[in-house]
Amino acid sequence: MAFSSRQGLSPEDEKLQVGGMDKRLRTALWNVVLSRLFGQLSANSYGLIVQEYHIFIAVWKNFFCLPMDELSKELRERRDEFRDFFEVADWFRIYDLLEFVAERMTAHDAELWREECNAALEAENSGYRLVGFQVIPLHSAPISEGLQHALDLLLAHGLKRSQQLFASAHTSPWAETSAGKDDSTLGEDEVKTFQEAIHEALDCAYRELFQFEQPASNLDSALSEGLKNTELKVPRGVAQTLALVHSSLKDTELLKRSPTSRQWVHHQALLGVTTLLQLYVEGGLREAKERCAHEATVQDPWGERRVGK
Repeated sequence: MAFSSRQGLSPEDEKLQVGGMDKRLRTALWNVVLSRLFGQLSANSYGLIVQEYHIFIAVWKNFFCLPMDELSKELRERRDEFRDFFEVADWFRIYDLLEFVAERMTAHDAELWREECNAALEAENSGYRLVGFQVIPLHSAPISEGLQHALDLLLAHGLKRSQQLFASAHTSPWAETSAGKDDSTLGEDEVKTFQEAIHEALDCAYRELFQFEQPASNLDSALSEGLKNTELKVPRGVAQTLALVHSSLKDTELLKRSPTSRQWVHHQALLGVTTLLQLYVEGGLREAKERCAHEATVQDPWGERRVGK
């Protein structure tokens, strides 16, 4: 406890920041952006960016929805443009950005991104945490230990094997890549470890969500039976994707030679479990719907004013 708190000169406990974001929290998250995103850029002596980072292109083009010829190549100007967003954007747009960036990073970078974002969120008493690829509210029902364990399994496995299991290319999960013939090819034991880790994580999530008492030998049956007997309204696309993940896990030869396939299986399994977690947590689905509805009406990514306006 800080000196000021011990002496009663400042509040010891503050309320969770829910439905808003103060300047300290905005600054803390901006510092994460400086560290994890701008830290990936290289500039020459004139301050011009000479080594680009693909996240900036994705954010500018697909999140801000701005013309690519307006993306500054001058480091200081780009930094000012992004900082302006953090200062004036609606609070939920900043959380949207955290999710957007996490989804487009490699497994290793995404793990570091989550760690630093969550450290900032915790330090500034935010009522949300970045779990997997989604921001989850803490003020709702507590996250169950079973689901958290399932997420931990997926995240830990992805980080541990990131250099061998994940390719940075965002191509078709079934694409044959040149990496499939080199060191990215896995042996029988390595593929088995990968398959077992994903299977265990999915099984753990299904058991917790659908209240199964025994581990499932068949993931397809577990998911199908669970969906029939649950009140959770799981989107059809999520169920179909998880079923495809189950099928892909059985294709040992493809998983051996294709790092892109392993990346896709891990990513979709993690995304599916995270989505189920959000449905499980009361209020999570409602907030996601409200965010999407509002996003459809927002014409300017910065809120009420644009950079330089």
